[in-house]
Amino acid sequence: MMLQRCRKKGWHHQVGFMMPLIINQKTINDNYKETCQNMYHALMRQHYKSYIMITYNYGYHWVLLIICLGSGNLTVFDSMRCPQSAIQYFLDPLNRVWKQFVKKNKGVGGGKTQLDVRMDFPCARQQ
Repeated sequence: MMLQRCRKKGWHHQVGFMMPLIINQKTINDNYKETCQNMYHALMRQHYKSYIMITYNYGYHWVLLIICLGSGNLTVFDSMRCPQSAIQYFLDPLNRVWKQFVKKNKGVGGGKTQLDVRMDFPCARQQ
């Protein structure tokens, strides 16, 4: 029912995703360059979207990252409220790819060459 409503209103065209099987901590460790290429290709294939959602697993913990392509903001939803340094290993290649993406797609992200990371968003915690 909700999916039909989203399709009717055209919302399903606004959100894109990056596959967690291709972009995760293990692939960054094993094939850094290839993972960066995969991130770049995922952004390029979805350049017309408003938001790109990325689920990222490090250790035994998942976080949700949402890139707003229009403003160049990255919002991180983390139920454990870890510091930014915990996901910096993922943010570095993502910013590297973002810089290339903005260079190729003029007007995206307000021309920002670095994503503005917001981690202060309140996220529900499991009891």
